[in-house]
Amino acid sequence: MESETRHPSAQLVERLAEVFDIPGSQRKLFLRFAQGDWNAGQNREFEDVTLRDSRLVVQTNIPTSMLNLIDTQEVDRLLEFTWESPQISEKLTLVHKALALAETADDIRRQIETLWQLGWLDQANRFSYWERALELARQLGDAQGLANGLSMMGFFLVLNGDLESAQKHLAEASAIYQQLQLRPVASHLLSAYGQISLLRGDFKKARAYLQEHARASLELGNREDYLWSYVRLGFVALHEGKPAEARHIFVESAQEFKQDRNIIGAVFALEGLAGFYTNAGCLSQAAQLLGWADSTREKISDKRPLLEQADVDKILATCRTKMGNAAFSDAYETGQKMTMEEAVSYAQKGRKYPKIKR
Repeated sequence: MESETRHPSAQLVERLAEVFDIPGSQRKLFLRFAQGDWNAGQNREFEDVTLRDSRLVVQTNIPTSMLNLIDTQEVDRLLEFTWESPQISEKLTLVHKALALAETADDIRRQIETLWQLGWLDQANRFSYWERALELARQLGDAQGLANGLSMMGFFLVLNGDLESAQKHLAEASAIYQQLQLRPVASHLLSAYGQISLLRGDFKKARAYLQEHARASLELGNREDYLWSYVRLGFVALHEGKPAEARHIFVESAQEFKQDRNIIGAVFALEGLAGFYTNAGCLSQAAQLLGWADSTREKISDKRPLLEQADVDKILATCRTKMGNAAFSDAYETGQKMTMEEAVSYAQKGRKYPKIKR
């Protein structure tokens, strides 16, 4: 709720109004404010915000009085059910229903939320959903939400090789953060610039961006963002020719992601470790780890972005060529049968390097 990605139900707002002794004459305004109508707040005049060098257009005539509270509560209920559903197809059905209800209620914030969810679930149409979410954020006048969305969009455009479009989104996000005098640490901006630097071979700059994001995430108590920045430092170390550091980061990250039951995080860490083992000549281990990673991604319906898939394809080709088809297939199929616990445990075997201090 504090990040403005979710809003409380009318019942919860009523309970909060009682706790804070909101006068009865102001409770309708309090409800509107809690549901995302910032103009209902006496000390918040969001329409005064202007953003130089940004395409954001602040709208002041949002028809919040027409919000259908029953529909918006149903949107929240559907989104909660989405997390409980194990099937991607069912998740998509629920979120599409939530989007339709949010549109009926003219609730722009919930429309934005559902569009971001659809982008995560439907990778084939991800960018079209996210572009719609960004346009709604402009319409709403949500400057910080727009900057966060632009940085996320830019980051995933980088991973898919569209650097030109990515840099346009990232530049606009950076301008908004500067004008709002906000550090962009709770976004994908620093990670995106780190990834761009890595692609350009500027490993020093890539390390600096990712270390800054990791440090800031720790300060904010954001463990997940910290782990993602930290594991990406493993790829920087691998490109820098620092195998001991790279292996330590990948193994430690995989263990931490496993502890958090963050499946895709563990997959990404072990994909990095597969690259390390390929460079070290431990091809059977690399093949088994990628067998597990491919199988797991298929189970959770999380395809690799274009550039990450290209890197994995190179590793697989190297393993096949040097091991031979039969040996490679045996190792790969063995990896496919592993559990996450077995894969993380297996990843720690092989050549040993000293622990890297950080």
